[in-house]
Amino acid sequence: AIQYYRKAQATGYMSLTIYEELYSVYMYLGLNNEALDVASEGLKAYPDEPSMYENLGECYFKRGWISEAKEIIKEGIKKFPEDTRLKALLKKI
Repeated sequence: AIQYYRKAQATGYMSLTIYEELYSVYMYLGLNNEALDVASEGLKAYPDEPSMYENLGECYFKRGWISEAKEIIKEGIKKFPEDTRLKALLKKI
């Protein structure tokens, strides 16, 4: 799966779905640095998607970067006040 997503990235095609899936694969495999890179890139590319805030917040949280996690999740909640997944993640932290 990673090869497929990276091939798409190399051609300059990075959809929201590719960011989400690549992030999920990296997290599943425990490749935290790669997951962090993809989550950061995804938020820059898609700042109007709540899932990008969730991914980056989750990645920060799993690294133990609690204040950074809370900050990015709160930023997401400010933009998307009705998003239940962001609210649930903030409660979890």
